Amino acid sequence: MARYAKDKRQHSKNVKVISIILALIILAIIGLLLENELLENKNKAIGTINPIVEDEQNNKHEEIVNVDYIPEKMGNYKVLGRLVIDKIGVDNNILEVCDDDSLKLSVTKFYGPGVNEPGNIVICGHNWGGILKRLSELKKNEDTLYMINRETKTKVNYIVSDMFTCGPRDLSILEQNNDGKRKVTIYTCTPSGANRVVCIAKET
Repeated sequence: MARYAKDKRQHSKNVKVISIILALIILAIIGLLLENELLENKNKAIGTINPIVEDEQNNKHEEIVNVDYIPEKMGNYKVLGRLVIDKIGVDNNILEVCDDDSLKLSVTKFYGPGVNEPGNIVICGHNWGGILKRLSELKKNEDTLYMINRETKTKVNYIVSDMFTCGPRDLSILEQNNDGKRKVTIYTCTPSGANRVVCIAKET
């Protein structure tokens, strides 16, 4: 009888020890689960913050402006935005298509990305009696211009970084290798029509 009572006490003690061990294991598992959940929430928070920071860095030169005065279309052509060069009196819509008829209306996009997007947007216009007749008056590292994207309502300022004349078959002005920076190349014919006056401007 005494032996039975002793075995019963030992069994009860073993059950308590096992229960304590199981409880500790369960607590450890719960702790690990909570830690993983906290890490996931932290990573999610970081993931939502970083893109905002990156966007702020990429768009720090942009300004949101009113575009109500910029029409959706000009004639049969879609309007991408506005080109403004105060020094030479340019304040004109940028048309999406470049052809003989659109060039009679305004300046046009000739090549490249959209207005104020990374890359080199190439814009052209008439010289002789046209919108860009005074383009050659712009000075490198001195004069400025800006463009407005009608769709995104963003305005970006640019400074003239180069001015030169080239032949009509010089395709170097179309190059896009500029490290993803925003650039605008504006060109027009010389008065004789034999060459091209080129203005390159980079965002400030």
